[in-house]
Amino acid sequence: MKGKIIAIIIALVAVTGSIIAIFFLQQRGYLTEIIQILPDDINLVSYVNAESLAEDPDLEYWHNSLVDNTGRTIEDVIGIDLSGAQALVTAYTSFYEGFIIVIKGDFDLEDVRDALIENDFIKGEYEGENIWTWTEEPLAVVFVKEMIIFGVTDSVKAVVYVNQNDELTLYSDEDIKSIVDRLPVGISSAIYRGEEAFGDISAVAGGTSITKGNGVLEIKGWFKFESEADAEAALQDVKDLMNDMWNTTDMDGRLRGQFIELTGETAIPTE
Repeated sequence: MKGKIIAIIIALVAVTGSIIAIFFLQQRGYLTEIIQILPDDINLVSYVNAESLAEDPDLEYWHNSLVDNTGRTIEDVIGIDLSGAQALVTAYTSFYEGFIIVIKGDFDLEDVRDALIENDFIKGEYEGENIWTWTEEPLAVVFVKEMIIFGVTDSVKAVVYVNQNDELTLYSDEDIKSIVDRLPVGISSAIYRGEEAFGDISAVAGGTSITKGNGVLEIKGWFKFESEADAEAALQDVKDLMNDMWNTTDMDGRLRGQFIELTGETAIPTE
């Protein structure tokens, strides 16, 4: 029962080889738009801009990894490819659990519905919305604001419930919002919170955004703490965490009140 679910998740994170990996962002508007439909119990959000990957030859390795792993997995399960995708978000309530995939792009939703039926999804209803559940695993698909939502059935239903009942979303959380609003527009973005992301570091939320520089990736990170004193005490630990995450040694960290701002750079991977 869980085999294919685990395979799907592994394929998603295999794009970069790390659970807090590199995910691609072209416009913060996309990220904000999608976070506004996600339930407020999500703790990790990673955003992929498929268009940017396809258009930039320097990012060919990542684009091929996306197509070979995530793209093929989605095509195998729900019957669509990512050639029309503008943005791809993966979100988790915790690492490897409660996953949701949000696909935004130029899709004919009638064609998607036909593909779901051909791939053994059964049409039903939840909170007044059509929902397609897979006969082989506890996975489901719905459409919210013309975006395709795919994932564990309970998590997909949570997205529907939040949007049908005007419940609080992830963007309603002031800590998450403060991080999202500070991140620059780049080719990569990830938002995270909780002990699984930070370990012993007492941050309440954090995020990274990546822009492409002259032959390198330029990294920008923001971490929020309960107080300025907490931020000051954690400064070196946060720098060490980011150095480990991005395989670099020169991450610069500065206190910004109860926030820590980090900057650095790393090589563009080719394998």
